[in-house]
Amino acid sequence: MPRNGIPGPNPSPQPPHLLVQPFPERETEVTAGNSTIPRKDDVGPSLDAREQENDRLYRAVEAINSTCDQIQERMVSKAGTILQRKSLVLNDSLDIQRAVEVAMTDSWLIDIDSRIAHFRNLHRNLGRNHCSLWPVIINVLRDLGNTHVPAEDE
Repeated sequence: MPRNGIPGPNPSPQPPHLLVQPFPERETEVTAGNSTIPRKDDVGPSLDAREQENDRLYRAVEAINSTCDQIQERMVSKAGTILQRKSLVLNDSLDIQRAVEVAMTDSWLIDIDSRIAHFRNLHRNLGRNHCSLWPVIINVLRDLGNTHVPAEDE
């Protein structure tokens, strides 16, 4: 007994197999046979960081695609306006949308980092002489049965 009269800790500790761990679910490793495997809880923070980064990238890609969808919708409207100015009425009101979607198929394959700029450029030049998209739209409209729409080379 120490001099202050308070008994000290038990000098004979319990054997290791009798010790109770306060938080066994927080073990960092699980032993299975001869191999030691990290617990899922141990890799949790890195998974969370990876998931957060993936979520951030997913949201960024969705924002770019949403912007491109909006630009494509404006292109449908602009193409309709151009055709109205030329006094061309289509057989089906959805033909403009179909033609723009077909003409824009390759544009959706452009690298995601430059896609918005590409879509804006196409929208700005739609219907002009140097627009590469307009002849495709006209040809698709003709293929959809709108034979009264003059081909670009006529």
